[in-house]
Amino acid sequence: NLPGQLALLLAIALFAAQAINLALVLRDRANFRLAQATRPAAVRIADALERADERPIFDDFTAAVAEAASQAKIGPGLDPSTELGPLVSQEQFDRVSGYLAAGLADGARALTGGKRWGDEGFFIEPTVFVDVDPSFSIVQEEIFGPVLVVIKYRSVAEAVAIANDSEYGLSAGVWSEDIDAALDVAAQIESGTVWI
Repeated sequence: NLPGQLALLLAIALFAAQAINLALVLRDRANFRLAQATRPAAVRIADALERADERPIFDDFTAAVAEAASQAKIGPGLDPSTELGPLVSQEQFDRVSGYLAAGLADGARALTGGKRWGDEGFFIEPTVFVDVDPSFSIVQEEIFGPVLVVIKYRSVAEAVAIANDSEYGLSAGVWSEDIDAALDVAAQIESGTVWI
C-alpha cells in the first residue's frame, strides 16, 4: 500500500504457481491494460515464495511481469488501442521522472522502462523496479505514474510488515488460491480497502 496510490500487494500468492500463472495471464491477456493494473501508478509486489523444489520464483515472476509491461501499447489517451496514455502534465512528468532517477540512484534495478517514451508528450515507459529496499522513496512516496516496485519477502508476516510500513494505505490486494489464508492476510493489512 503505497502512499496515495492504488497499491496492490500482488502475489501474496500463497502458492508459487499462482504467482507464475498471474504473470503469464497478465502477459497473455489481449485486454491487458498496464494503466489499469497499476492504476493510478506505482504498485508494490512482494513475492519470493518458493516452488516445491525450493527454487525461488521471484526472477520468473518479475521477468514475466516486466515482459507484459514492456509490451503495453503506449499512445494517445483517445486512441482505443492505447493501453497506457501520457501523464497529465509537464509537472507530473517531471515528478515521475525524478522518482525514476531517484530509484536508480538508490540502487534499484529497472527490469524494463525507467525513462521517457518517445520525444514528445508526457509519456513514461512502464517501469518495473527490483532490488529495492522498503525505505526507498519509490516505495514510500506517491508516484502516480506507470511504475511497479517489486519487493521480495521470506514469509507472509514479513510481506504484511512491508505492506504496512507506509504512512498511507488507500488499497491493497491479496492473491491466493486459499481463501482462508487470503482472508487472514487481508485482515492484517492496514489499508482502506483490501481486495482478494
